[in-house]
Parts: sequence; structure tokens; C-alpha cells
Amino acid sequence: MRSPPFLRVINALENIRVSIELLEQSNQAKGAQAKQLLRRAVAETNDSIGVLAGGGLQPQAVAFLRKAKHLTRQAVRYSYNRRHLARKAISQQEKARAELVDSS
Repeated sequence: MRSPPFLRVINALENIRVSIELLEQSNQAKGAQAKQLLRRAVAETNDSIGVLAGGGLQPQAVAFLRKAKHLTRQAVRYSYNRRHLARKAISQQEKARAELVDSS
């Protein structure tokens, strides 16, 4: 049985909230701890993508989330540019959140 669309949106909004929190924490952390936070943010973002795409919901929000996931993965790989990439990922997460809230 598929979840109702509003439950999927609520779930995705919570995943986005957690992702942003993890990205912000990663900007205060160093080394392995920062990478761990970023990897968790990737997992949360992936969950939000799955919840929305699985329900055929909000393709524009999904596109923002995919971009955020890509940027976060880059932040894991490239520590010299990590904070900049994390800030860009946060921006994409916020765009996805706005898309979900505005269309609710």
C-alpha cells in the first residue's frame, strides 16, 4: 500500500531538515567527522529523493535534491572545497523545501 502524498511530503521535509542540519554541522567539523556527517547527509537526501520519486511527486523538488546529493558527494571527496560545496548543497535543499511547502 502506497503512502498518501501528504505523508510522503512530510517525510521528505523531515529528511531535508536533517540533511541541512548535518551539512551545517559538517562545516564546523574536521576530517573524518566532517566526512561522516556528509555521508549521513547523502543518505538522508537519498531517502527524500526515494520518498518523493517513489510516489511520482514533486519532480522539481527531486531535481533540487539530486543536485544537493551530487554536491554533498563532492564535498566528501574534495576536502579542500568541502565548506563551499556543503553551502551549495544546503541551498539546493532549501530550494527543494520551498518547492514542497509552496505547492502544499
